[in-house]
Amino acid sequence: MFYNYEENNTWLNCPTIKEIKKIVRVDVGHSRYIKTMSVTPSTGKITATITGIDNHVNGEQLILTPSIKDKKIDWTWSGSAKMPREYIPRR
Repeated sequence: MFYNYEENNTWLNCPTIKEIKKIVRVDVGHSRYIKTMSVTPSTGKITATITGIDNHVNGEQLILTPSIKDKKIDWTWSGSAKMPREYIPRR
């Protein structure tokens, strides 16, 4: 479970790809386009640092930010300040 609402209203602590693979059981470690990835336990924000695409986006971040309403999680995509908009997923 990625979000532990019933017990303590927190997100899982996954500071690296290794923990994401082990705890969340999502295998993102083999992607050649993700340099680092983490989950912030206090907010649930997932941040991925991009690599291997081109100089306009290498080193920039894609960010998934959760919002919770009535125990339902909705996700919003964004990017770091210099991430070109065309690289940010809409949904």
